Amino acid sequence: MNAETAKTKKRTLREKMSLRLRGIRLAFRIYGAKNILLRAAMYTSEYLPSYFEAFVLSLIVNELAGEAREDRLTQLVLLALGGYFLLYLFARWILFQERSSRIMDWRKDQLYLLSIDNRISYAHVEDPEIRRLRQRIQEANKNRNGVTCYRFFLAEAIPGAFNVLLSLSLFFTLFAPVENAGATGFGAFLLSAPAPFVLILLVLIAAFFAARLKSRAGMLTEKEYGNAAYLSMLSAPLFTADSDDIAIYNLKAPILGIMRKRVLGHPFLKRIMRIRSTHDALIALLDGLLLALALYFVAARTALGVYAVGSFLLYRNALTQLFSGVSFLFGALGYMSGQDEFMEELYRYLDLPDTMYKGTLAVEKRDDNRFEIVFQNVSFKYPGSKDFALQNVDLKFTIGERLALVGMNGSGKTTLIKLLCRLYDPTEGKILLNGIDITRYSYDEYIALFSVVFQDFKIFAFSVAENVACAPDPDRERVDSALREVGMADKVASMPHGMDTAVTREYEDDGVDLSGGEGQKLAIARALYKDAPFLILDEPTAALDPLAEAEIYGDLDKMAEDRTTVFISHRLSSCRFCDEIAVFDHGRIVERGNHKTLLSHNGKYAELWNAQAKYYVDSPAKG
Repeated sequence: MNAETAKTKKRTLREKMSLRLRGIRLAFRIYGAKNILLRAAMYTSEYLPSYFEAFVLSLIVNELAGEAREDRLTQLVLLALGGYFLLYLFARWILFQERSSRIMDWRKDQLYLLSIDNRISYAHVEDPEIRRLRQRIQEANKNRNGVTCYRFFLAEAIPGAFNVLLSLSLFFTLFAPVENAGATGFGAFLLSAPAPFVLILLVLIAAFFAARLKSRAGMLTEKEYGNAAYLSMLSAPLFTADSDDIAIYNLKAPILGIMRKRVLGHPFLKRIMRIRSTHDALIALLDGLLLALALYFVAARTALGVYAVGSFLLYRNALTQLFSGVSFLFGALGYMSGQDEFMEELYRYLDLPDTMYKGTLAVEKRDDNRFEIVFQNVSFKYPGSKDFALQNVDLKFTIGERLALVGMNGSGKTTLIKLLCRLYDPTEGKILLNGIDITRYSYDEYIALFSVVFQDFKIFAFSVAENVACAPDPDRERVDSALREVGMADKVASMPHGMDTAVTREYEDDGVDLSGGEGQKLAIARALYKDAPFLILDEPTAALDPLAEAEIYGDLDKMAEDRTTVFISHRLSSCRFCDEIAVFDHGRIVERGNHKTLLSHNGKYAELWNAQAKYYVDSPAKG
């Protein structure tokens, strides 16, 4: 959290209520009512036996103090055994249901953020400040702050409220009118009608103050969040240091020493411990005084003959549970107030607008892939930038053509691809699909025209088939065909479970770790599996060795077939087979033509080609 958001912000009661009610609704939306209620039921099942025990023991003690009938005592013992057994079955059933539900609850907050990523404008996703905001939200969730806190608050507040209501329901005889049998002084007060109300009022007041102490301690220590983040930042290099460096420089002892100096000796840790210790001691004192008062009240009334002896156990348990329930509820509400800063950041992210017009026109369905895209005088500035990343680009993507985009880093190649895939809209000019402005088409139908392999592609901890198909039920024949096209079929066949083998060992012990080149081939297979009319490859062989690269490009004619194929590449040797090459420089297309033609012009392409070729031709051999 940055310094500005770490400061306590004054909010009106209405603003606070709005923040927290939205947080509750959001928690139910993300995690689901079933999940939260099952967790609440699990907590409830944990303290129900204490109520049942107090109730049955009070009946047994009353019977022992009275007629002590054997048949009645037998019935009560059987009631205790049967009740405990049923409560045990209930608790186990709830635990099973909750754990089953929790399996499907894995990282729901992250999946929800991902759904927001897919909704908001791509410009927001690339904005560095928005990325930092999202990272802070993720860190908050990992530390059980933000919406994750609301999830646990609801799961525990519901049984807490039920605890309060159940304990109050056991007090109905506590308020029954009592005859004053000549008692005087404090004894007369104990027998008076207001006495039980005064006792419960004292319980509520004490619980409120205990909750306030917990809340105040939480809010005070929350202010040290910035210090904790700062320490984490300072300590990060210690944990990420290369093991070879640690071994060579014998850094094990120094790392521990530096950590102890930076973290354990930091003043903020001492402040936290002092605050928490002081407040915990006060809470324990309040708890002890209140329990002593409650026990004295019930014991005195029992001694005066108001209650049966067994009722002492029942009321004592009920008063203890009431204090615990009220204290927890107030404390949870106070702790929730400490989440306002986190929730405001989350809402800021969730409320980012999607400014891109999605269009409604359906894309024509064509089996022959006769889709033609034309850039008409297209220029583009990134949001917040004064300079054009792309200027006055006129380019036609001819059906079935293999087009290469080359140029130095920052020359505009990737920007053009982002505009082509409509991750951004042009600042000036138009992009046409079959003669119609692409902004008029349904966004989802338009982007379905493209299979893209980005340079920073992602391989997921799924099976090989699921990685290729990006679906839980892959078409196995299509997966096998795509793997063969990229030369991965034999490799996959040798894996423990073939195409069902997990990629990485994150979740499966017999998973496989792919090399960079193998991962890149898998990403290309994913693009081929989608079988879209436009195949876009951004540095498709960057992680491959020269032999593997030659193999990929050797099969390119078969891969491309009737697709329109676009390459971004820094290795100009890979562009020789392309029908056309567009050379970018400072956001403009400065040359176009095939490899042979461009070399004969002695222009920018020839300059780039010769600069690379000298490493292969002129470099002296090294031994």
